[in-house]
Amino acid sequence: MPRRKQNTGKKKRPIAVVIISLLLLIMISLRVYWVYDTALVYHLFNGWANIPLWDNGLTQAAMDLALGVFRLSWAITALVVLIGIYQMKRWGWVMIIMWVGTSLAIGLVRYFNSATLYSSDYFVMATDTVLAYILNQTGVQVIDGIRGSDGD
Repeated sequence: MPRRKQNTGKKKRPIAVVIISLLLLIMISLRVYWVYDTALVYHLFNGWANIPLWDNGLTQAAMDLALGVFRLSWAITALVVLIGIYQMKRWGWVMIIMWVGTSLAIGLVRYFNSATLYSSDYFVMATDTVLAYILNQTGVQVIDGIRGSDGD
């Protein structure tokens, strides 16, 4: 006679939460790679004290380092968001909506200001669009407690 599975009391994560979490992990990895790449370009592992940051204005190195710090803080924020959304908390959904909206707005501003965009920037904007679409589905909002189960 086959054994029945025992209910361990753990909530099973819906597939939407798993997909959102995987997309966030990819985004975090990409941002950490960008920071690491910036550090390698400017030889930060050998000592940052000899990098010129000011020469009658901010140098390109200073701008790149500031961007690296911003991207690192953005990755840390994404990690906090990932924890909240993976635990299916209401605040996690609210934070990820704000995070996706801000990230998409930054990408669009850079695009329309004719900044140099790389294929990874387009990937970020595409991922943000997919995340926004997934997060606004009624089923995902019910899971995270944003809407009631009757679709209010």
